[in-house]
Amino acid sequence: MTRSIRSTLADRLVRVLLRLHPRSFRERFGGEVLELARSRRAAATLADLLQSAWRERRREAPFLNPSAAVRGAGANIRDGANFVRRSPRLSVAIVLLTALTIGAATTVFTVVNAVLLRPLPFLEPDRLVTVWEARPGRGVERNVVSGHEFPLWNAGNRVFDRMAAIAYGGPVTLTGAGDPTSLVSVRVTSAFFDVMGVPPRLGRSFVADEDVPGRGRVVVLSERLWRERFGADPQIAGRKVLLDGQPFAVVGVMPAEFDFPPGLAGARVDVWSPIAEPIHLYRGRHYLTVVARLKPGIAIEQAREDMTRVAREVTRQFPDLNRDHEARVYPLQQDLVRDSRATLLLLFGAVSCLLVIGCSNIAGLLLARGLTRRREIGVRLALGASRLGVARQLLAESLILSLSGAALGVFLTYRIGGHVLPWLIPRSVLALERLSVDTTVLAFALGTSIVTGILFGLAPAIQVRGVDLATVLRQGGRTLMLAGHPRLRQALVAAQVALTLVLVLGAGLTARGLVALQRIDPGYATTGLLTADLTLPGRQYGSAAAERRFFADLVERLAAVPGVTSVAATNQLPLGGGTSGMSIDIEGHPAPQGEDNSARYRIVSADYFRTLDIPLVAGRTFAASDARIAVPLVKYFPQQPVPEGFDLPQPIPVAVVNASMARQFWPGGDAIGHRFRALLSPWITVVGVVADTRNDSLREPSRPEFYLHDLQEPQSGMTVLVRSAGAPAAVGPAVRAVVHELDAGLAITSMRPMEEVVGRTFGLPRLTSAVVGSFAVLALGLMAAGIYGLMAFTSAQRLPELGIRVALGADRGQVLRLMVRQGLGPGVVGIVVGLGAAAALARVIRADVFGIPAVDPVTWIGVTLLLVSSIVVACWWPARRASRVDPVIVLRAQ
Repeated sequence: MTRSIRSTLADRLVRVLLRLHPRSFRERFGGEVLELARSRRAAATLADLLQSAWRERRREAPFLNPSAAVRGAGANIRDGANFVRRSPRLSVAIVLLTALTIGAATTVFTVVNAVLLRPLPFLEPDRLVTVWEARPGRGVERNVVSGHEFPLWNAGNRVFDRMAAIAYGGPVTLTGAGDPTSLVSVRVTSAFFDVMGVPPRLGRSFVADEDVPGRGRVVVLSERLWRERFGADPQIAGRKVLLDGQPFAVVGVMPAEFDFPPGLAGARVDVWSPIAEPIHLYRGRHYLTVVARLKPGIAIEQAREDMTRVAREVTRQFPDLNRDHEARVYPLQQDLVRDSRATLLLLFGAVSCLLVIGCSNIAGLLLARGLTRRREIGVRLALGASRLGVARQLLAESLILSLSGAALGVFLTYRIGGHVLPWLIPRSVLALERLSVDTTVLAFALGTSIVTGILFGLAPAIQVRGVDLATVLRQGGRTLMLAGHPRLRQALVAAQVALTLVLVLGAGLTARGLVALQRIDPGYATTGLLTADLTLPGRQYGSAAAERRFFADLVERLAAVPGVTSVAATNQLPLGGGTSGMSIDIEGHPAPQGEDNSARYRIVSADYFRTLDIPLVAGRTFAASDARIAVPLVKYFPQQPVPEGFDLPQPIPVAVVNASMARQFWPGGDAIGHRFRALLSPWITVVGVVADTRNDSLREPSRPEFYLHDLQEPQSGMTVLVRSAGAPAAVGPAVRAVVHELDAGLAITSMRPMEEVVGRTFGLPRLTSAVVGSFAVLALGLMAAGIYGLMAFTSAQRLPELGIRVALGADRGQVLRLMVRQGLGPGVVGIVVGLGAAAALARVIRADVFGIPAVDPVTWIGVTLLLVSSIVVACWWPARRASRVDPVIVLRAQ
């Protein structure tokens, strides 16, 4: 073999072995190794390369050399700390900006975690489901369950361990334990606590025998009530308490974390008692909410298939009552958050956009800082530091700043969020007791800080790859680090503009949606109206006649109070959170085969329509002459006893219907004189038609509804509405005085202006608008700062060029326009990209949150003009300074 052949072979072997070494080794010693290989020491060189490959790789790769990795990390941390000390202003700015963005993200995530992610505080919550009646032919997916359906579902299913029913009722008055107080109460079947899988803290839960009518005089107390009203008495089990004047035996106390089911508007339950009614006889009375626990190994789809089978069997057994009725099964946690899920995800998306904008802005600051450090980095590279090592140090600096900002952000979330969130979040969305900065929230904050530190640290780390060592050392501080650096800054600014446009458009759409919602006319007057909720104890007012007499006296006395112009009473306050519906039969117009007719109903006093200023369309409203001897009017099941005096001569049953019911059930909407039946009531004659009102929600149109006179259908729980000439709160003391005159032991459940009741319906829209609007303002400021920074940087780098242009006769206006156009470039790109993303966002907001149009020209044009104006202003100021450059001074400096 000739010498040239041996040399070529040695070269190839050396090059192969060099590939096993780190790049830094090849760059420093590759040439020397090749020279040695071409000499007579080729064999020794090859042997040395084989031995050194692992050693050099181990030195460069931290995972191969843990001790070196620890030392390297410590060095990076020390260098990063030195950087923070050397640049206090920049470091403080980055920490504050990081704290702002990560703090906002952590605050929103705290709510998302509490509502959507944290498991419910029940035994194996993934096995808990809700079961609803559905009427797909009418688009109803969740309807409360009828009395006759629940027992058949419970007996006929094959997929549930246990099934329980919940009946929401009015509040009850507790007496004999301090001042009379109104309590939130729900009635449940005996299996309820077993279904939830939460044992009492003290005593026991209900037993099957207590479902029997007459044997359900027992209650379970909430831990809060036990402490506040009974002094945390450990011997409370067996003690008698008076609820609505009737004795109940306390059998148990639930633990503090058990807060289910939520009451109206998210109110916390104080007492649970057995339903203890002949539920199976209440055919057609829809008043039960059903929860169940899946058997082990049963999937939700299996439960749905089985309940479809059970519902069909019930329909075959009751073809008239259950036409078009089906059963729907949903996971309990999903069902509880269905109204707020879209809003919370929207807020989390908004804060994520703000976080990315903050990262982009910080990356721009670090890029600008990197220009002043290029000579330092060049010297370090010249002294033998690897580019990877320098990049690691830059990332370490970013992580130190990010972690510091995250710590401050979490502190702000803990200290400030607790004061802000209760004001923003309605209790119907989240019980604030579930809000906590737990390990999940801390893990999110830590993970977010690490990711954001890496993200905004990547930009200066990438710069290291483009450092021209010889040029930096030769020309010092007058040369750019890399040609692609301006493009990187422009890309960051374009991303900021796009995300800002999405946020600002979202804020505009949500704000317009909130304004539009507030402008909806509910169909009744709310100003100057005070509401007071009352529930009569069954023991003292055990008959419908006694209930009617009390509320009639109360309305009459309140009407005589000075300053009061009108008084009325109703069992369902408009927008108060409760609804009631009944199956009805229209005389002469039976329901089509396979369907049934139903309508909402409301019990009101004679002056209800005048007090709420609801227009009368046709006929008349109620009068005192409509009072019947035999009350109540409606029967819920055939075995229900007939009221006393039913066979005596008395006024005919009458009703007032709304315009929607008149149009739906009678041709041309002419309902006057026509009759219908509600459940098992006698025929009821329509005597009046009133205008539609939005009683359930401002977002939904009015539904068919009829009104019954409280003189014909008395109720034990009513809301009194008092209209006065002055402020509603001014007549509050007079209302309390009149109530106590009639019954000193009767507690007013709540007293509030009607405007406050209506205002609660804006809870979710107001939350969304306020939070997204705040994020949009922050994003707009960060975007303007980012563009300003880009233009200031670009102007500083182009000063020599601009000086030459001016020296050669360029007009300063031309220079100004040139610089502004350059700054508008990334802004226009960002706007185009942002408009595409915003189109998808608009559809989400329309469909899931506000119901506003996806194409809203005013908002879209206004937001675009706002961003263009902000970009122009941010570009103009540094461009103006650049246009005033003195060419002599600039050229002399070069």
